[in-house]
Amino acid sequence: MGGSIDFITISPNNRFYCVDLDDNSICLVNSITQTIEQVIQDRQYAQVHHPSNPLTNDLVIETRNHHVVMNEVPGSLQFYNVNAGSHVMDLEVVPINSVVRAAEKEIVNTHVMYVAFFV
Repeated sequence: MGGSIDFITISPNNRFYCVDLDDNSICLVNSITQTIEQVIQDRQYAQVHHPSNPLTNDLVIETRNHHVVMNEVPGSLQFYNVNAGSHVMDLEVVPINSVVRAAEKEIVNTHVMYVAFFV
């Protein structure tokens, strides 16, 4: 693995471990054979360690195209195609203006807390 471990998630059937590394990659590890099945790289970095932008939703599978959906910058989601190993798109859920700041007031960005897809 290419970096230290930030997060670990276990699949509901305990067959896979999803390991998030600090080199901005995710490794899917088979818990039975203890081998790396898939590596997800080139995803957009969400500043999860910053207190004003916590990582609030887990990795979610989009039901129609089977893309992995995860947090990105505040107010946005990113879609990743695991089969092709590529970033598909960014979805700006809550529009933000990151350039203009009125009267030196602090800008509080809204972040996405929950993601759900219906069949």
